[in-house]
Amino acid sequence: MSTDNRVQTAARPLLGVALMALGVGILPVMDGLAKHLSAEYHVVQVTWARYLFHFVLLAALLLWRLPLRELIPRRLGLQIVRSAFLLSTTLCYFGAIAFLPLANALALAFIGPLVSTALAPWLLGEHAGARRWLAVVVGFSGTLVVIRPGWAAFEWASLLG
Repeated sequence: MSTDNRVQTAARPLLGVALMALGVGILPVMDGLAKHLSAEYHVVQVTWARYLFHFVLLAALLLWRLPLRELIPRRLGLQIVRSAFLLSTTLCYFGAIAFLPLANALALAFIGPLVSTALAPWLLGEHAGARRWLAVVVGFSGTLVVIRPGWAAFEWASLLG
């Protein structure tokens, strides 16, 4: 892509906002479809279909816009590891969606950034300030309100989320 095309693309903020809104709007639809389909199909099949249709659409778009040599990753091993992690998280999330109410599974998914922030000082050597810690506490409290924790209502599928 030339520099001129990048400048033209960057100069269209409303298109960026519209595409972001469309993307964020599609995610709950995907979650709802995964919940609906998991009643009849195995979670692995639902995940397979999600990635197959995504691959076909994305491959068509990328092959139309870019030469094939630009689609080959420079660090293939790391890309495969990253893909394996993404596949495993999708399988776990779709499994949680299949067995839990959708709101609970989504609330559990929102814990991820909170856990990342909480573990960053020890695992990454990054320091989270007081505002970030406050956000973690408030976010985690909100998650607890949604999923109403307690051993009486505990479901094994919560571990998938």
